[in-house]
Amino acid sequence: MHNVQNKIIELAKQASQQSFCPMSGFSVGAAILLKGENQSENYFVQGINYETQNYRSVCAEKHALQNAQLQYKNLKAYQIAIYSPNSPEPIMPCGDCRQALFDNNPDLEILAIGSNNEVKTFTAKELLPFAFSLNSKTTSSEEAPAPIDLKQKDLLNYIVHFPVLEHRLQYLQNMQALIIVGSPVRAAKMAMDLGADCLVEEYCHLQSGNTDREYSLFSLSWSDLPYKVGIASHGIGSSGIEIVLAELNALITLANNTNEKSLPLKAIIRSGTRGTLDDIPLGSLALTNLAFDDNFNSNLPSEELVEYLKTAAQNLNLNLYEGACLSSQFFWSKQGRSAYPLTLSADGFNELEKNNNEYLFSLKQKNIKYLEMEDYYLNSFAQKYGCQSASVGIVLARRYEQNLNKFILSYDKNIKKENELIPGKLALLALKQYLSVN
Repeated sequence: MHNVQNKIIELAKQASQQSFCPMSGFSVGAAILLKGENQSENYFVQGINYETQNYRSVCAEKHALQNAQLQYKNLKAYQIAIYSPNSPEPIMPCGDCRQALFDNNPDLEILAIGSNNEVKTFTAKELLPFAFSLNSKTTSSEEAPAPIDLKQKDLLNYIVHFPVLEHRLQYLQNMQALIIVGSPVRAAKMAMDLGADCLVEEYCHLQSGNTDREYSLFSLSWSDLPYKVGIASHGIGSSGIEIVLAELNALITLANNTNEKSLPLKAIIRSGTRGTLDDIPLGSLALTNLAFDDNFNSNLPSEELVEYLKTAAQNLNLNLYEGACLSSQFFWSKQGRSAYPLTLSADGFNELEKNNNEYLFSLKQKNIKYLEMEDYYLNSFAQKYGCQSASVGIVLARRYEQNLNKFILSYDKNIKKENELIPGKLALLALKQYLSVN
C-alpha cells in the first residue's frame, strides 16, 4: 500500500507540471487511485487546474474526477493526491472540490502535499463535516429519505461556498448589511482590525495555506446598536460575486427563519482594489459613480449609499476620486498585461500590446476611469433584490502616464499591504450611518 501511495503522489507531481495557470501562476496536480469490486487491480487517473480569462476555471481535483468518470465509470475512488509546487504547506481542496470529492466517496482518502513534501491525510467527510446532501440521513438505499422542510431544502441548495453551521446561525440573525471583499484573507484582516467596542464572531474562515481559494464570513455587532454588519469574501469575477451574494442572502434568511423571498439585507458595499486609466496617484480612494460591463451596459450604485460614503470620507479626512468603472471579464489581458507573454514571439507580443493600447484608449475616450471585475454585477444583484449597493476601492495600478500619453503597468504591492483595509473602514462607517436612519 505504501508503494501505491508513493505512486499517486508522484503522478500528482507529474500532473502539476502540465498545469495551465497563466493568470495565477499557481500550479496544481491531482491523481486518483481507483479499484474494481475485487480490489485486485489498481487504476490511476490524473488531473490539472486549467484557468480561463473569465475565471470560470477547473480545479485539478474536479478534472481528475471527470477523467475517472470518463475512463473508469464503474470503479470506486479510494485515494486522491493533491500537489502544488507553489505552496510550501500541503495544498487543500477548495470548498467546491470538497463537495465533489465527498459526493464521489465520503470515505475517500485525501493526501494533501506541499512543495516541502509534507503529507497531510484526511477523509472527504473530515474535510467537509457539514456536506450538502439532497437526502437527509438514510441507513440503507431501500429506505425512503426522511422528509425535509421544503423551504429549508430550497435554501440549502444555494449554499456551496459557505457551510451551513447550525450552531453558528445565530451570528447571522439581524444582519442588515454586508461589506464584501474578494479575498478571504482580507475579510479576516478587516474583521480583526476593528475597535474593541465591536463584537466579532467568526461564522467561517476557510483558507487553504497561503492561497485565496476559499471563503470567509464574519459577524459584527455592537452593544448599543440593534443591527449587525457582515464581512464576507466573494471570490473573483462576476460569477463569484453573484453566486456568493445569493448564497449569503439564503444563509442569512435561514438564520432569521423567515420566508425565503424576504431579504433581511438592506445594503451592500464592496471594498476592493482597482486599476485606473486616469493619471491619479496610486493609493487613492476610488468611488464608482457609474458601472459598465464588457458590452457597455450600464447601471448606477445607490445614490443614497454613495452620499453616505462621501460623508464618511469627510469625517475621516479622506479624499474620494469619483468616476465611471468598467467591470471587465478580461481584466488581466486588457489592462495592458498579456496573459501569455512568454508564449508569444516578439512580433506577436508587440501586436497584442498594440491591440491592448487601442482598447484602453477607446475606454479612456468613453470616460472610463477605473477597471476591475465586480462593480456592475454587484449593482445588478442588489437592484434585483431591492438592496442598496455601492463600491469603493484603493487604486493599486495606474495604466496611463499623461506625460508620455501612453499606457503603462504601474503596480504597487506596498500600497496594497498598507492601505487595503482603508476602504473597508470607510464602508463600515457609511453603513452604520445608513442603518441608523433606515
